[in-house]
Amino acid sequence: MKRNVYVQLEESPSSGYISIKGAVPEANIEESYRDVIKNGKLFGSRKKEEAFEGFKLRYIHIEVNHDGRKGIKNHDILQSLSSHNLAIKKGESMFGGFYLPTNKLKSMLEKQLSKRKELINNNVYKVIA
Repeated sequence: MKRNVYVQLEESPSSGYISIKGAVPEANIEESYRDVIKNGKLFGSRKKEEAFEGFKLRYIHIEVNHDGRKGIKNHDILQSLSSHNLAIKKGESMFGGFYLPTNKLKSMLEKQLSKRKELINNNVYKVIA
């Protein structure tokens, strides 16, 4: 079964391996953004939040193949990253393996970060206070 997912990655500073920080199905990305806005209002931690466009740039949009009975697992996401030449599998573990980011993934993340910075510098944000 195939499903489009927004994936937030995290890179280990010591080993360079990547792991899944979070994943949101494409159909739920707007709901996830509304939750961030709602939590910001509830806890009053911020007066502004990134615009929806910038929020989506925190994630990588990828199509994931998975077993429809069990839902999407981190292992499925990492395998999809590997099949899209965004990660290289370097070893096995009981949690699915160790993956290093490719130059393609690194450049993609750099472009997304620069777009987010550009949006913020252009004052494209949502006031939540």
